[in-house]
Amino acid sequence: MLVYKVVVGELYTNCYLAVDEKTSQTLIIDPGDNADKIINRILDHKLKPVAIINTHAHPDHMLANYEVKQKFSIPVYAHEKDKIMFKSGALFFGSMGYSAKISPDHYIKDGQVFDFGESSLKVLHTPGHSPGGICLYDGDKILFSGDTLFKDGVGRVDLPGGSLSALSNSIKDKIFKLPKDTVVYPGHGMQTTIYAEEMNVARELL
Repeated sequence: MLVYKVVVGELYTNCYLAVDEKTSQTLIIDPGDNADKIINRILDHKLKPVAIINTHAHPDHMLANYEVKQKFSIPVYAHEKDKIMFKSGALFFGSMGYSAKISPDHYIKDGQVFDFGESSLKVLHTPGHSPGGICLYDGDKILFSGDTLFKDGVGRVDLPGGSLSALSNSIKDKIFKLPKDTVVYPGHGMQTTIYAEEMNVARELL
């Protein structure tokens, strides 16, 4: 699997293009803003998008959903536990100046597998940063962690639906049980590994 990162928006969100090397079929993970920038990267590499997946329903991870969906005629997926934030986004984030056409086409569940070409990503429901927060794992050595786990830290829990205990359990019970050399691609900042985060501030917060 190839991974391309496109940094977008005011909060420098990482939008990822997970690409099957043989077929160029691509999952677009967290198109958070700057739709043209994402679309141009896809066109430059001659990729074949098949779906958009939001790791959670915060605006900085989904503001470009509509434009990217329309460009490539592909569905948008997100976890059902974040449904209220998609349905009532203005209630949660209107005061921050966010508004967008963001409703997903399908809600997904823990354990669901997305196949694209000869590659696949499995949904790991990791609530804490938001009720419907997810990570996506390739079953080998790649994890897209959204805002659950970062290099040198974990996701904030002071936004609507956040829970420190849920986040702690998600990281301990799911993420830290993955192979230690798994490369973690977070929603913001630089990539890291499971081992590195077990050894630093993330461990201290749990």
